[in-house]
Amino acid sequence: MFEDQINAADILFDMLPAEQLKSSNFLLVCLSLEGVAFCNHLASKLDLDYELFFSAGIMAPNNPECEIACVGESEEIVLNDALITCFGITQDFVYGQAKRVYEEKVLKQVYKYRKGNLLSFIKGRNILLVNDGCESGAKLTVAAKSMASLGAASISLACAVMPESLAISSAAFLDFIYCAKKAQKFVNTAFYYKTKLAFSEAEVLKILEESPHYLPLQKVKEQSKEQNKEQIKE
Repeated sequence: MFEDQINAADILFDMLPAEQLKSSNFLLVCLSLEGVAFCNHLASKLDLDYELFFSAGIMAPNNPECEIACVGESEEIVLNDALITCFGITQDFVYGQAKRVYEEKVLKQVYKYRKGNLLSFIKGRNILLVNDGCESGAKLTVAAKSMASLGAASISLACAVMPESLAISSAAFLDFIYCAKKAQKFVNTAFYYKTKLAFSEAEVLKILEESPHYLPLQKVKEQSKEQNKEQIKE
């Protein structure tokens, strides 16, 4: 059991081929806002930059707790075919909901945490997907599909805890998997933390704004500096 997300990141760091990741100029891609503190700490220890990937679940009609699909910010969609068939849900419903969720949730996060800029810096890069826990695999799968569609050179995963079955199935589309704990009888991510630190939106933004490793804001800061230089010249 991990003390908290920082402790989990420290444990995972000891498992990673740090020098290889640095020499190959890996880009870390955090899979959730809940995992930002975990990813930021790991990025600091590795001295590598990171991005955020935004996605949202699509829920079954009349059952807001049952996720039947997931849509990512590059508009890739991963379907849970078994649930969709079981509940007799139509493809039209799923894709209609995907469009709505993408516009109402995913793009909102893109504007809030990446100043409205879509994912960049991916083409030709070695990508390390990062999270403090992976559960169903929908978010992981849609992220991997998106990285591939954006031209990533390789796609690997570093996470604190995940079901052993998910690790086995994910090996089919990931180059490497680094996981501190693969649970045979997985409960949920929070179960494996003595204290699961919770961060408000303001606290997440503060971490990103103060981090020297969060790539989107590096670009914004550089643009601001250039604009200030131009104004001084004028």
